[in-house]
Amino acid sequence: GKPVPIAEFETVVKKNIPLPFDGKGLQDRRKHHRFTFTDPLEAKLKISSIAKRNLDIGVSKVLVTEIGAGGLRFISNLNLPIRTVLYQFITELLGESILLNAKIVWKEEVNEDLAEYGVKFIFENDEERTKFTTILDTFVTLAKNNKKVPPYKRVIVGDINEYFNIVVLK
Repeated sequence: GKPVPIAEFETVVKKNIPLPFDGKGLQDRRKHHRFTFTDPLEAKLKISSIAKRNLDIGVSKVLVTEIGAGGLRFISNLNLPIRTVLYQFITELLGESILLNAKIVWKEEVNEDLAEYGVKFIFENDEERTKFTTILDTFVTLAKNNKKVPPYKRVIVGDINEYFNIVVLK
């Protein structure tokens, strides 16, 4: 389409109105449907290996905004390396403890303190994948068919910046 005049663009940006977007040229490369959380899912993030060398580095908290059978999207106040690092996400869905190995495949800055990341899960075997997808499918089905959200490690945040400023790393 034709460019939006600068004055109109500034108004749109100030009001936070989405610009018209036809979606042409962008393709969704995901193989699996994603579930979007109304309130983020809190997860612990741990670096498990860098360049195939196993590590046991401290844990920090992140907020998961979307999850699917193949990966998830999360927000963090950490500047994390992409692709070379294997991460571990530890969280809870339906009262079940979940541990997921993953690689960050994309990063987008939210503001100067926060970034949003997209990760791809790395399952050791089919059994591990099936166990996770079974829990996830059950969660999504319950979430879609009930007024009440099924149990998960839910965080009610008014302001995401505030959440990261008040989180105490244990």
